[in-house]
Parts: sequence; structure tokens; C-alpha cells
Amino acid sequence: MLNDRILLLEDYRQVDKVPANYLDDASRDEIVDRIGDELWRDFVDTSLEVEHNKGNNQRARRTSPLRHFVERCLTGPLIRATKRIGGGEQGVARSFHLERRFAMEEKGSRIWNYLRKFQYEAKLASLRRYYAQVSVQADWSCKFVFFALHYQPERTTTPQAGVFSDQILALKILASALPQDVRIFVKEHPMQFGASGSGAAIFRTKHFYDELRNISGVCLIDIGQDSKELIGNAAFTATMMGSSGWEGLVAGKPSIVFAKAWYSACNSCFVVKSDHDARAAVESIADKTPEDVQLDVLKFLAFHRDAFVVGGVHDRMTESSSRSFDQLVEGAADALAMKIRSVTSLDSGDAKSSPVQINRSVV
Repeated sequence: MLNDRILLLEDYRQVDKVPANYLDDASRDEIVDRIGDELWRDFVDTSLEVEHNKGNNQRARRTSPLRHFVERCLTGPLIRATKRIGGGEQGVARSFHLERRFAMEEKGSRIWNYLRKFQYEAKLASLRRYYAQVSVQADWSCKFVFFALHYQPERTTTPQAGVFSDQILALKILASALPQDVRIFVKEHPMQFGASGSGAAIFRTKHFYDELRNISGVCLIDIGQDSKELIGNAAFTATMMGSSGWEGLVAGKPSIVFAKAWYSACNSCFVVKSDHDARAAVESIADKTPEDVQLDVLKFLAFHRDAFVVGGVHDRMTESSSRSFDQLVEGAADALAMKIRSVTSLDSGDAKSSPVQINRSVV
């Protein structure tokens, strides 16, 4: 998903690559016309994602575990109390009564939970400080690949990335395929330090960052560094299946992914599962020009034009969308209904009535 467009998992997984000869006889302008202005604008305009990432970068710089602890512990009860104000004076009284019960009942377990939460916040703050110590500003004189770490735990790594939920493994494979003069600029996901809870704290340790730094050619980049600038100066991007890969493609940079991303069918995106795949991908990328990459992006969008769904599945995207909330909900609901009808019609043997098909003809 990017902005208001969704490509359903089942639809993009059934296509490995856009056919090599797809739209070969069409000019760039003809392909753009085939895509349509609205779809082109939705996928090429990554400003919403960039602005969101800038906000994440700023929040990730906060280092006070006490501040995080207070925010997490007080925000929930205050919101619940505010929602009950609609019940008048009795509602307000009932609200504070319930919040007092929240604080007093099972006092021992609640105190323990708060202490444990503070412990996790303290660990995240310590990791933020350590990352700040071992990371540097990007050296633009170097030839480099940009590798954006994924937030963990999250489905894009576990389970969808398989063995590459271990991002260190992916980086080792990538490093082994690169020439010695090419470095890997690795940037932590800003939400990794901004998230509260045991998962975020467990998936990162100081040893994790030390292991990254010990991989040949790897350099940890300051979390405040602009990702768009890193993408623009990189030779190519690498990610499990993150949005940085798509942003690179739009900017004319090839991408390596270690899992099946929604944009994997683009011919300038290379899916890597082994050392051999990585070497082959690096060799192929060397022959790609920015114009080649952007043409591949156009063909990818044209190929999947009818499969993209207008909808919203994430609060952040729905809040920043130019479309109404009702439009996004209706779009997602219609897509789900069509998919259900597609499955039931195939089960009944009526394949022709399926409205969801990936079948593109060459102009």
C-alpha cells in the first residue's frame, strides 16, 4: 500500500515479473496515458510518506524514558475519562470512579506492569543514545547502497520475509555481492526507538548494532538523515519489502528486496533469496540507467492498472488522504466483496464471472 492505493496480496503474488516485451512498441507518453493521471499521481507523489518519516525521525530523537513512560501510562486513562464526559455530571463522576478503580484494583500486578513498561522505555532510550554514538552523517563522496532497516516486530519481516526476518543475514548476503569500493549505508527505522512495549525493545540490542558495524562495508547512518536524500544519492536501494524500495524506483534507482513486495514485479526490482541471486542482481543493476528504471516503473503501473484498489487500511494514511474517509472505506469494502465473489465463483466453477483477474494485453 502507498497513499490511497492497495494492491491485494493474492494479486501481486501471482505475477513474478511484468513480461519483458510488455508495451515495447508504446512511447512513454502513451504508457502514461494508459496509466491515467490519477493513478500516476497517487503512486509517484511520495510526499505524504516523506513528511510522515520526517515526523518519525524527530520523535525518535527523544531520549527521556520518563517522558515516554508518563505519556503511555496517562494518555489511555485521560482519553477514556474524556469520552465519558458526554454523560453529564454523573458521567464525569463515574469516569473518575472507574479510573480510580483502574489504579487500585489488582494493585500489585498493575504496578508491576508499569515498572516493566518503564524498564522497556529505559532500554529504548539507552539504545537511542548508543545508536547516536555509533552512527554518522552520510559521506556523499562514497559510492553506496541505501539499506533501510525494518521496524520489528512487524509482519513485513515476520512472517513475510521468512529467514530474512534476520536482517543481519540479508546485509551479509548483500555485502558479499558488492564490489569492495561500494559501501552500505544502513539507517534504523525511526519508529524502532519511538515504539513502546517489549517487542521493540527485544528486537534491538547494542550487540545487534555492533554486528551490523562488523559487516564489511556497512556504515550506520544518523537517524535524522533525510531518507529521500539518501535514496537520491544511492546507487540503488535494498530492503526486505519496504516503501524505500518503491521510493527508489520512482527516483530512478533500482531496488533489491529480500521478500515478495507489492512492487516486485517491476523489472528494475530484484528479489534476492541467496548469494547467487545477490550477485546476479548487482550485475544486472550495473546495466540499468535511471531512464530504464523509470520506464520499468511506468510499465509496472500500466500492467497492474486495473488491480489497484482505492482504499485505506491505516489510520495515518486515511488521515492525510485527499479522499474522504467514506470513499476509502467503501473502496476497501468493495475490493473485499469482489475478492469473496471471485473465490466463490471459482469454487462453483464459474471462472468467467470473477471480477478480479490479472490479464494484461500488450499495446
